[in-house]
Amino acid sequence: LDIVIKPADKNVGVVAIDVNVYESKSLQQLNNTEFYRRLDYNPNRKTFNLIKSQLEQLLNNKQINKTIHNSIIPKYPGLGIFYILPKIHKPHSPGRPIISNVQHSTHRLSKYLSKILSPFIPVLSNIASTDYNISHYVILKDTNHLLMEIERFNQFVNQNHLNLRNLTLLTADISSMYTNIPQDEGTQTLSHFIQKYCNLINFKLDHITLAILLKLVLENNYFTFKGFFYQQIKGTAMGTSCAPEYSNIYVFMQEIPIFQQFIRYLIRIFRFLDDVLLFWFLQDQQNQQSSILIKTFIETLNNNKHLQYNFEQSTKTINYLDLTITINHLLNRLETTLYTKPTNTFQYLHYESSHPRHIIQNIPLSLSNRITRICSSLTSRWEQYFLLFCRLLARQHDPLNLLNKILRYRDSNRIELVEKTFNKMFSITPSQIPSATPPPIVHKNIILPYNCQLPSFQQLFSKEFDIIVPDIYRFVYTLPTNLQRMLVRSKYPASFSTVPPIHHPPPTDVSACLEPDPY
Repeated sequence: LDIVIKPADKNVGVVAIDVNVYESKSLQQLNNTEFYRRLDYNPNRKTFNLIKSQLEQLLNNKQINKTIHNSIIPKYPGLGIFYILPKIHKPHSPGRPIISNVQHSTHRLSKYLSKILSPFIPVLSNIASTDYNISHYVILKDTNHLLMEIERFNQFVNQNHLNLRNLTLLTADISSMYTNIPQDEGTQTLSHFIQKYCNLINFKLDHITLAILLKLVLENNYFTFKGFFYQQIKGTAMGTSCAPEYSNIYVFMQEIPIFQQFIRYLIRIFRFLDDVLLFWFLQDQQNQQSSILIKTFIETLNNNKHLQYNFEQSTKTINYLDLTITINHLLNRLETTLYTKPTNTFQYLHYESSHPRHIIQNIPLSLSNRITRICSSLTSRWEQYFLLFCRLLARQHDPLNLLNKILRYRDSNRIELVEKTFNKMFSITPSQIPSATPPPIVHKNIILPYNCQLPSFQQLFSKEFDIIVPDIYRFVYTLPTNLQRMLVRSKYPASFSTVPPIHHPPPTDVSACLEPDPY
């Protein structure tokens, strides 16, 4: 039996797929001529020369400077590699198409576009407030950000004496967001956005130059699968660096006018990429009236044929990201607890793994920290502590270490822990460091292969050879070869080139391994 091994979508496990099924699911995507076109030639050299020529022309026209030009010019010709990640959390396990563009001729350009567009994402909330009079539209950075916003909402409810029996929770995901945004319309939307809002940040390009660079990335998305060459003709690929920023801005410009029409009922709007969370509030609402209004809102939002929102709604509890959000009618507040997908196998690192010991020892600490931050009630918190203890015990972790690490955060102030974690990840930037503070050390890395039996080189040099390693140098260890790195590849194996696909494969579901080997 020939198999392909891939990580599951959403990082919920590892999947072994029959090669016929994998190829069939891949070709089901690639044979869709609305999104992909198969080529009868190798576009590699042509694409490389085109991009170099266009960038040289922009440099000669002084639309970009020499520094920008040198940072985005491709060094070598290269194409993307197509693969799919099985969505085992969905019926029949469809594949999520990914194009690895690390070797692509547009990779450096796409990274640059991501860098210059990313500062716009935090200011989308300000644009919603100033231009559309929506003061509670939030682009989420992570779960901690949402937890902080929910706490602020609870304070808002308390201060304004709102009755949460009038609240409906709505979540939505945008179907295949990256691949459904038309390239021409997306480029025009981004160009108009930059033209209007470039003064909000220190944006270095004019809107015309941005449109040219963006089209180079979108229209030259060539890749290979099974030795054949393809071009993506609609949307942008998951895998190209600028896709999140490009899609975020496009979706914002499409949805914000519709949110404005229903602002009377939408008291909170959250979005994390293609996942949306809405708090719908209708004072003294009648169920029938609320249902009609929500239905009208959803139909209006889905009038855009390129962006289709798949909604779920509840007046009690709903899942969003890794949270389960519940309306506590007794306390008149929102409560949160940890949500895990049913397909999660909880295959944490085994205690006998050759990973560095400090990583193994701190797994229960980091996971209990997460539980403490997410679970707002003591009942759910202790329930999750117990489940974590059992799952790590099954991975042969030391029981005493588990108890000490898991219970370390039991008395911590949950909100302070959330804010501390959030600030550590997002708020501390070089511009916020006081001028009196000495600049951080720019290290020179000494890169070595990692092995658990290697001693600390700094201690070895100082004790055995009486050599003091200056602070400017630090030892950095590469990841060792492991089974996953040996077995999981983006590129489709050449040995499978003669495998015939199943042209009409039956719907396939995933079977969990009931007794996974602990190693």
